[in-house]
Amino acid sequence: MQVNYTVNVRVTFVGGNFSQTHFSNMKTIVLNIFVFFLFSQGFGQIKLKPNHFLIKGHLKGWNGKYIFFSCKGLGYARIWDSAIVSNNAFSFKGTISGSCNGFITTLLTQRVHDLKNSNITQRLFIDPSVMSIKLSINHFQSAKLTGSKSQNEWVYLENFKVPYNKKIKPISNLYDSINNEIIRRTKIGLKESIYISLNNSLDSLNEQIKLLFEKIDLINYKFFESNPNSYITAFSLKDYYSTLSLSSLKHYYKKMSTKTKETEYGQSLKIAILSLTKGSPGSIANSFSAVDVNGDSLMLSMFKGKYILLDFWASWCKPCRAGNPELIILYNKYKERGIEFIGIANDNGGEEQWKSAINKDGISIWRHILDKEIGKQYAVHSIPLQILINSEGRIIDRFGEGGKPYSKLAEELEKLFVSK
Repeated sequence: MQVNYTVNVRVTFVGGNFSQTHFSNMKTIVLNIFVFFLFSQGFGQIKLKPNHFLIKGHLKGWNGKYIFFSCKGLGYARIWDSAIVSNNAFSFKGTISGSCNGFITTLLTQRVHDLKNSNITQRLFIDPSVMSIKLSINHFQSAKLTGSKSQNEWVYLENFKVPYNKKIKPISNLYDSINNEIIRRTKIGLKESIYISLNNSLDSLNEQIKLLFEKIDLINYKFFESNPNSYITAFSLKDYYSTLSLSSLKHYYKKMSTKTKETEYGQSLKIAILSLTKGSPGSIANSFSAVDVNGDSLMLSMFKGKYILLDFWASWCKPCRAGNPELIILYNKYKERGIEFIGIANDNGGEEQWKSAINKDGISIWRHILDKEIGKQYAVHSIPLQILINSEGRIIDRFGEGGKPYSKLAEELEKLFVSK
């Protein structure tokens, strides 16, 4: 028996391109027959063309309203589409070049997965296949997507993390509560002894959270090793560009299949490896030119024969700002011994906030530039990060996020200049 059907909207994801076609509405009886057929008989008789996908959904209590779906394809273009729920059913159909991650939500503006809004937004991993999803209003976190191998692998991986995430949540809530109390009391006058006590509590909680996240990291590493060809491996590795060593990233990339390497996250990993290779210890530092905060030209080649410390930061970055007093001490200690500091900000706050932070923190004593591209050249994935370059233009090491501990920077400078 052949059942004719249509959908309200069709989306096409091919290398980040998007097309949308509107269809005429079907008679209710035909739609009811089709929905019954899907959910009672399964999808075995529905055949799709290569690289096509079909998601059939069921959602009670949302008839006549829109539900939104997104998918991220090659080129990092996140595309959004919508469908009207009719007779408790909806569908999305289109083409994708391979597996991709997306979201399904009842709120159009909720375009980023946020655990605080998991009741109306849920992450999905879809494959070029026929899939079904059953949703409950305001309980999207319990959504079940079937028919996707990538989704099955994601659920499998996340299940191992559940015990640790449950422990992290109350500790994190307590951390936020104490931090808010410090902020509140600071405004009305906080005694130093109380501040020290509360701050020690924060340090203790932070250490507990750190240990739990390390457990989660080990779970991920084991999955990466056992499932090198999984889209979920490529997707999850993006969170480790700044923490895993270059050799580890190369190891995981080498184990991937050609198909996995061609996904947007496989390509992203390749780019990260190339950038890290250029920005890793022993490599010649990438040359750059820019205009500094005072409007003067600045080129890396201007400091040939000197040691250079590139400080990657931003005005909104609290750890960056907190480290500035120590940087000032190091600069004043070694500036006469042949080293230059260059602050490189990727500042979403804008030029005025950047200039204000420079003056407020007293770091105008060295050169500063506002540039987003230089960080990419040096594979800067998180800040604060300092990169130390020797007098021959070769990178000595990286310190802070994505490198050696920040405390090692002072030791390295002491080693370099103690005899000078």
